[in-house]
Amino acid sequence: MRRLRECRCRDAHIRAERFTAHLDTLLNRDIRQIYPTTLLYSSLRALLEHLAHNQGRPFEIADAARASQISRITLKRVLFALEALFLIRQVPALGGSKPTIFRDGQGMATWLTKRKLESAEDIVRRLYANLRQEFHYRPTPGTRISYWRTRNDAEVPLVFDCRHGRLGIVAITHEEPPPKTLGSARAFLERFANAKVVVACEGRRVICKTPSLFWVPCWLLC
Repeated sequence: MRRLRECRCRDAHIRAERFTAHLDTLLNRDIRQIYPTTLLYSSLRALLEHLAHNQGRPFEIADAARASQISRITLKRVLFALEALFLIRQVPALGGSKPTIFRDGQGMATWLTKRKLESAEDIVRRLYANLRQEFHYRPTPGTRISYWRTRNDAEVPLVFDCRHGRLGIVAITHEEPPPKTLGSARAFLERFANAKVVVACEGRRVICKTPSLFWVPCWLLC
């Protein structure tokens, strides 16, 4: 209910105060009930800020430890506690490489990073926030969310598996996908038979480029 009230508050100053109070409760009280720790509030907040800035990217524990000044061993326990509090969620990689981490509450993530929703990465996390419910809160056999990335930098940041098949989603901030985005989409389709790819774009209509590749306006997905 508290998160719901935060989302509905339109006054930026009041919203910031509520986020601050909520974060203070989470990091000074709630997390310590799950994992008794003497870590400073500043270190825990620095970790959350780091995770908010790096959503959708392969998680590097060394970078997270450096940003938060928390040892790697302790960091693993803190991540478990944050996930237990529904503050973060680990998303595995297809192929068994490093997972990525998304913030469970994107409103707080935007507040922590002080960023507007302007980049392709921001669109991805917005899509994740709006499309994940059926997979995380109403799980059925064979459903999961993951991401796909190759050593050649081909990337599909969101992959949804269900009984109907596999769908990859990439995001762009304009109407026409650049060559790199199309290359990633085609590499994904070549790697996974019967998969489909949606390019979330800034256009106004759905375009079916091939039976497996679609351009869909972001506003229809969010």
